[in-house]
Amino acid sequence: MNTKDKILEKSIELFNNQGVHNVGVRDVARALEMSPGNVSYHFPKKEDLILALMEKMSEGNNFCLEAYGQKEASLLSFIALYEGLFTNQFAYRGLLIGNTEFEDVLRNRYAYKKTYEKRVHQLQNILIGLRNKGLLHLSEPDQKMFLAFLTFFGRSWIHESFIYQQNDSAKETIQHYINLLKWQLSLIATEEGKLQLAQLA
Repeated sequence: MNTKDKILEKSIELFNNQGVHNVGVRDVARALEMSPGNVSYHFPKKEDLILALMEKMSEGNNFCLEAYGQKEASLLSFIALYEGLFTNQFAYRGLLIGNTEFEDVLRNRYAYKKTYEKRVHQLQNILIGLRNKGLLHLSEPDQKMFLAFLTFFGRSWIHESFIYQQNDSAKETIQHYINLLKWQLSLIATEEGKLQLAQLA
């Protein structure tokens, strides 16, 4: 592992355990037994470090979505997609929870609107594919509403989990929210779709 990757790995570990606002570049350097200058060489400011981690998190999300695209559309692969997305988000939870520095970088340096629009378009195509396979009952208004639910759920689950699931493992936490997603899907699933969901029980 090169120095840059070591810095990123240690940074997200510290951010997850202590919160971004409690960890500075010097703390990362100390944990790695490096000079602060060595860390600053790769990441001149803390916001550069946050931005690099945001990009890695986005790459993880892209990997999950691309993997879904290689599979036949089914509710089984849809749930697997969300298990992957939630696992990736959980790995970067320190960035996402109660972090004004992350929000500043998101607003000022990261093309979030463009990324958000791309994600919505990807999810819309996934839902259309599931509907066309006869797995979901989705009128156009239903599709818009379920898409809105997915984008909201995808952003908010991690925040709620740290209020109500504090004592659960990562696996238990993710499974709880996957079960909520499965229940929502069951409300709009066709008979064939419900049979697929039953395989996940």
